[in-house]
Amino acid sequence: EYREAMIKGFKQLPIGAQIEDLRSQITAQACKTALTLASSLGDSFSPFMELWLPSLLSLSISGVRLMSLQGHNSVKRMMNCAHNGYHPRVLTTLSTQASKSKAHPMQQRACVAGLAVACRGWRGAGVERAAGSVEAAVKKAAAAKDPSVREEAR
Repeated sequence: EYREAMIKGFKQLPIGAQIEDLRSQITAQACKTALTLASSLGDSFSPFMELWLPSLLSLSISGVRLMSLQGHNSVKRMMNCAHNGYHPRVLTTLSTQASKSKAHPMQQRACVAGLAVACRGWRGAGVERAAGSVEAAVKKAAAAKDPSVREEAR
């Protein structure tokens, strides 16, 4: 009961808006807060990952290199905090964003990095259910124009 109340309280915080903020110090602290939650909640972080993943992917295409790297690294690290995996919608979101033809290369790179972490470290049926879309996304990224996306897909 306490854990549910805590999760409900955290969902009401404007962390998603802070992740997308234009000030690098605000985004850095929001990413650190989200990462701390991910590491302490483990697999229970899934509702937050679903909630904040679009903001993290949006941050990964920032014109400011530091902020772009914060988004990319946060996706990778948060995906690494789950042992049995987050909800399959997280993998679906990453696969969809990585497969978009008009996706920004840095966003594709962040998505492929998150998918790679999931494939290497997650156990459970969630990864197996999304295997087809993950495989298609990685193949598309391996043939991308941008060399950094291709490298991440390998």
